[in-house]
Amino acid sequence: MPKWNVGSVLLLVVLSWSRVSHASESFRNPRVGIVISKASFERRWGVTQMAAHGWAAVANLAGIPYECLFLEELPRADLSRLQSLVLAQCSYVADSVYDKVAASLERYLAQRGSLIVDGPFAVWNAEAEERDHAAVDRLLGIRHAGFQGNSSFRIRVKSAHHFITRVWENGQFLTQHLVNGLNILAPAEDGDTLLVSSGEQRSYPFLSAAAFRDGGRLVLISDFSTWAGAASFFRNRQPQVFYPNQLFNVMVRALYWAIYGDLSVPFPAPQLSNAALTAIIRLDADASANLDAQIRTINYLIRVARESGVVPVYGWVSSGATKAGWQDLAPLAYQLEAVGGRSVRIVAFTVSIRR
Repeated sequence: MPKWNVGSVLLLVVLSWSRVSHASESFRNPRVGIVISKASFERRWGVTQMAAHGWAAVANLAGIPYECLFLEELPRADLSRLQSLVLAQCSYVADSVYDKVAASLERYLAQRGSLIVDGPFAVWNAEAEERDHAAVDRLLGIRHAGFQGNSSFRIRVKSAHHFITRVWENGQFLTQHLVNGLNILAPAEDGDTLLVSSGEQRSYPFLSAAAFRDGGRLVLISDFSTWAGAASFFRNRQPQVFYPNQLFNVMVRALYWAIYGDLSVPFPAPQLSNAALTAIIRLDADASANLDAQIRTINYLIRVARESGVVPVYGWVSSGATKAGWQDLAPLAYQLEAVGGRSVRIVAFTVSIRR
């Protein structure tokens, strides 16, 4: 039987408490890193930008605070504070950082980190030359199946037995027709394909989920936010021609699963951010002369403040405030201030200079 002294026992207790405390803090206050590649931005800035915007929208809808990182920063970044990384359309990676990025991801996965991989990962270098990416594919558990499908394809549910998809039905379509095909990702070995890109005769994996050996989780997505239009939620405007787009709801659940796993108990979401102050800015612009729209907005903010304690600041900018009748909003502004909010009116005007 080993002999324990007081010092070693105390150290063991402190280390154990530290691990429990860190795990509990990660559960209560998770963070996600949204990662884009500088090389991808140089090559396909539109797709890269759409991916970054799309995943920021998912994180906001999920209520999970997020950080934005360049892939090239990963080797120097402290990734231990992030419960999940989203590799958003990082198709191009410079040769000078490829090995360092791979080593960084390997360390992250060894710490039980989770990954969401959207689109091909590191398959080309900064000069758009295809590289041998087999080692990284094995590390991440990815199988690339090429560009597949066309405008006759839609996204549908293949399996509704997983946390991510269990609120839908098997065979249910979650999008209207796509604009084009997708770069297909699939698990290299074990994993569940939950959504497929489906045509009349062929289907390909669209969203798959798997578990890493060290305990983290993997979500693979075949081009969420690209020109194919899979995430085009604006198509949900009435009248509905085919099917309402549910992909943002799917991605919210995918992010929850990547962070928390398959839970059947309440978990702490949504939360807005970890900042001392979070500003949400809405620009009404073409509705600035619509007094009813302003009344609905202020009443909504008042209800939010009463129910949640979130203190709103409502400001409006207009060159036609008097014409629109905004002076009639004063009583509502007082109500907003009564619940702790602030209201500001800025009268804007333009000056024409004749030469």
